[in-house]
Amino acid sequence: MKLELNFISPTIIIVGPNGRGKTNLLEAIYQAGTTKSFRTIYNTQLINYQADFCRIEILTKPQTDPQFLIEVAINRNPARGFLKKFKINHVTKKLTQALGKIKVVFFSPESLNLITGSPTARRKYLDLLISLVDKKYLRLLLVLFRVLKNRNKLLEAIGEGRSEEGELNFWNKELARVASYIILRRWQVTKFLSSYSQESYREISQKLEDRMRIKYLSRPMESRGDWDKLVADKFQKEIFIIMRKMITEKQSQEIAQGRSLIGPQRDNLIFVLNDHDLSAFGSRGEVRSAILALKIAEAQYLAQKSSGEPPVLLLDDVFSELDQMRRKKLLKLINKTQTFITTTELGKIDPALKKKAQIIKLV
Repeated sequence: MKLELNFISPTIIIVGPNGRGKTNLLEAIYQAGTTKSFRTIYNTQLINYQADFCRIEILTKPQTDPQFLIEVAINRNPARGFLKKFKINHVTKKLTQALGKIKVVFFSPESLNLITGSPTARRKYLDLLISLVDKKYLRLLLVLFRVLKNRNKLLEAIGEGRSEEGELNFWNKELARVASYIILRRWQVTKFLSSYSQESYREISQKLEDRMRIKYLSRPMESRGDWDKLVADKFQKEIFIIMRKMITEKQSQEIAQGRSLIGPQRDNLIFVLNDHDLSAFGSRGEVRSAILALKIAEAQYLAQKSSGEPPVLLLDDVFSELDQMRRKKLLKLINKTQTFITTTELGKIDPALKKKAQIIKLV
């Protein structure tokens, strides 16, 4: 099956019953921008069960860059020799090179799980956001995974008497080196998101006394509380020193458990409203407001890091989850960027928004 669409409006509303492919259209755009799916980690699940491959082509014209074509091919036929392939202007690119070519912000009812779900999901969220605009971060993140894999194997071997503790010296230094930059960038971006989210949250809740914050929790950072006084290079050096010290102190315990206990792989984000953890004490309405405020801050961050070029906003059936006040705040963001909205009923969409939007009906 082939579908070709020409989006001629800054706002596109995709309407139709469930199961008609509305979310698939958003997923195609998200895949082109992030090289990932927001629904599954298995590439083959993106392919129709009756086919052995799928293909996405997006021709886009940013405000500040020349027009470009991005192509994504996902395959489950071993004879073709690849699982996923990206091309930009017909030139094959590594996934790391294609990541972030299209900046996207995705928002769905399931986004609430970012606050109430696991620390792993929050780390992945932060890692993806930073990787869209910071290639050094992406490269060191991949190095971190390799370092942890090798270091954990060595810790296990030492515990079983097959290796010596001295062999850890190289991997300890590598872990501290890579972690110092990752922690620095996570901390910086969290500060940005927290600042902008706080302002948006107050507008949404209409309570000036509300104080929403996003806290980045990292064990090396917990050892001192005056990080705001350090510039970036000194921050990174101090994190490196603290990491080395903590790794040394925990080494015996790590050998006993056969895994790394210190590092960015154990960090977390906490959403706090008026000094209370939202995941534990927040109402569903407060969590909705916090996620909406976060997504607005996320869009501001990507625009700032892309010379003012706003990201593409993907809204998957979110208007059914938002009351009038939250919808009004979201409409302000929609007016600033190209937006794709899915819905099962046009009646859930603001009349003024429908009037200026391109409406695509899937039946």
